[in-house]
Amino acid sequence: MASSPAIERGLRPEQVEHFHREGYVIVESLLDPELDLAPIIREYDGLLDRLAKGLHESGKISCAHDGLPFGERVVKIYAESGTVHQQYFDFTLPLGTVREDTPIWLGPAVFNVIRNEKILDAVESLIGAGELLKSHSARAHQAARASHPPGPRDWAAVDAGNTLASRPGRHARRG
Repeated sequence: MASSPAIERGLRPEQVEHFHREGYVIVESLLDPELDLAPIIREYDGLLDRLAKGLHESGKISCAHDGLPFGERVVKIYAESGTVHQQYFDFTLPLGTVREDTPIWLGPAVFNVIRNEKILDAVESLIGAGELLKSHSARAHQAARASHPPGPRDWAAVDAGNTLASRPGRHARRG
């Protein structure tokens, strides 16, 4: 079977078909690690510095664990403080448990990836035109006309330059 040519924007037809058949699709090299992800890593390094400093000043950890690579440092801080501070790095709010002091991170680098045209185009390929509103775009759509409004069943997660778009629960119905 000949492969379909890449379309200019969004996903190729076989990727969309795979998503609808299997409930997920992995899109390799959607994001540029240096241009898209490195700024987030730098931003999160600064965020971890602030978290560590605050925990150290409040006596919840013995030191800020400066000089450790991010992964080792976050594990040490979580272990020593006895708390996993994932919400501190999250760009979404938890369902039903939002308080005035609930942490959320929407720094410039994270915000730039959230509104990245390549991600938005890929997601739009999956959930349909008219359902995805884009600010800063001439291709803005009216969500009110959508037959399948976007919600918690449609999401995209970014990992090392790839985007895995999934509809949770879809794969569980396969039998």
